[in-house]
Amino acid sequence: MFAVGTWHAPESLAGELEDASHGELSRLGLLDRGRVSDQFEDAVYALAQPETEYVACVDNRGEHYTVLVGVRGRVVVTAVRNGDRVRVQVEDGRQAPAAVLVANLPACPPAQLPRISLPQEEFRGDDSDFPADRSRLARSVDLLLGEPAFGRGEINVSVRGPGGGRRVADGVLTYRDLTAGRVAFEVTGPEQNRYVTVTSGEDQVLARKVAALRAALDG
Repeated sequence: MFAVGTWHAPESLAGELEDASHGELSRLGLLDRGRVSDQFEDAVYALAQPETEYVACVDNRGEHYTVLVGVRGRVVVTAVRNGDRVRVQVEDGRQAPAAVLVANLPACPPAQLPRISLPQEEFRGDDSDFPADRSRLARSVDLLLGEPAFGRGEINVSVRGPGGGRRVADGVLTYRDLTAGRVAFEVTGPEQNRYVTVTSGEDQVLARKVAALRAALDG
């Protein structure tokens, strides 16, 4: 699920590995009368073949990890990969998948700033055709982008069809954790008319934007 490949055990070790895996699953309470429990099987299936996949690639003060929220039917499962370790949790349905993803981001207070939306062309800075004519708002965003960030992340949403084909939501949603707080950056619109929107990185705001990416895939 994190594109790390598959390891095939030699036949000579198959019995030993099966006993070890059953022992570990039993210790974790994931066996039901000697077989894998239905809940665990559903969770693995939701991660391996999700109908909807929410992914955040996170850099938190130099620590890199990936959050994946897989949805299949009513089953919602979160997997957090940090190095060689993966933490898996079956969600109870009280939160929407978009909110679950955001809840697994590093804690950071939101920056207090107004919503800014500008044509992407204005963010070319000194490379633009008329750098002196760039708006005050564009220059204020330049200052935000120029601040050192101690954390950042990129969020993507995709769906898989019955044939296994994957469609990724158009648009880019990222955030930066600055001294002033978390700031969200979103790029939307057709290739010829892209807009960049800068907003406070409040959890509810991010969750709404993630949910909007998912909704756009149904359009």
